[in-house]
Amino acid sequence: MELEALTEKHSIILNENENCAIKIDSLNSQLFDHQNIISELNLKINSHEQEINVSKKAEVEFEQAQKLEKYGEIESLKLELENQSKDFNNQIFNLESENASLKNSFESIKKEKMKLRYCIKVLVGINFT
Repeated sequence: MELEALTEKHSIILNENENCAIKIDSLNSQLFDHQNIISELNLKINSHEQEINVSKKAEVEFEQAQKLEKYGEIESLKLELENQSKDFNNQIFNLESENASLKNSFESIKKEKMKLRYCIKVLVGINFT
């Protein structure tokens, strides 16, 4: 009887072991599936991180391009102002030259006027004497 009881216990334990082995196989299969899912998710995460990095890089490059564009506009305006300044300086130089020429003409006219007055005085003096 004891042997039968032990045999029955042994049989129950073997069945339980078999059931546990089946459960372990099932859990191992699920674990493998989950590991595959985790690997796929990690790949997707890495892919998204790369996309984010590319997007950030593109954003930085865009901002740099905008800054360069603004810098180019500033440089263009600077050149335009420099050219206007040169034009104004040339106009000032031309006006100063014209002014000097007019002063010389005025002085020449004054001298001629004085000569004419002298001539008139001489002529008036001759006529009345």
